[in-house]
Amino acid sequence: MSIIDPKLVGILLLGAIEVVLACYAFFAPTIIARCRQHRARDAILATNLLFGWTLIGWCVALIWALAQPRRFEIHSR
Repeated sequence: MSIIDPKLVGILLLGAIEVVLACYAFFAPTIIARCRQHRARDAILATNLLFGWTLIGWCVALIWALAQPRRFEIHSR
């Protein structure tokens, strides 16, 4: 019998992969906002950190990250 059980190593590796994928899924709104260079990316990060554990907070952060920022035009007279 070996010291390291291959079954245990497989289970631990699978668990580590699941944790990494869960982190990517949890921080998806923040990652999207950073990639799109959203103006409110820091606020989206804060919303994601503080309220992302609730489904509603995560959805709000995701919708906010996907929303196009409004562009205001300055009209000169």
